[in-house]
Amino acid sequence: MRSSMKPWSCFSGYGVIATKNIEPGEFLLEYVGRHITGSEGEDLYKEYSAEDAAFLYFYNFQGQNFCIDGSKDTTRLGRLINDDHIKPNSKIKIILDEQQKPHLCAFAITEILAGEEIVYDYENPNCQWRQKTTSFSSNEHMEKKQKDNT
Repeated sequence: MRSSMKPWSCFSGYGVIATKNIEPGEFLLEYVGRHITGSEGEDLYKEYSAEDAAFLYFYNFQGQNFCIDGSKDTTRLGRLINDDHIKPNSKIKIILDEQQKPHLCAFAITEILAGEEIVYDYENPNCQWRQKTTSFSSNEHMEKKQKDNT
């Protein structure tokens, strides 16, 4: 499916953009990286820069915690799918291969049109980009500016 997607988003810098229409249920991409235990992933999280730590994907399989370290750049695009907890259009599912090893694969859950970014819900409310910041709306900013000038 790589040929139908490209790694770029004008909104977030990185991301995966569909280059053709995609139907619900279609396989999109695999999240590829080094499979490690959850505790090994937690140790890496403490060591990694914020940029590399963002590519650690933690998941539970058969009652155990695991992690995929996707921090190493590859030609595979699964690690570049961005988070959208409000309106995701894909979902990560665990697929077992012939040896019963888990693979994390993204599947479309809605129709995705060519030109749309592929996103899924990271299901982690503590993502730093989800944290609210205090900022003035443009009206509040103008009111404060006018008040300061009087």
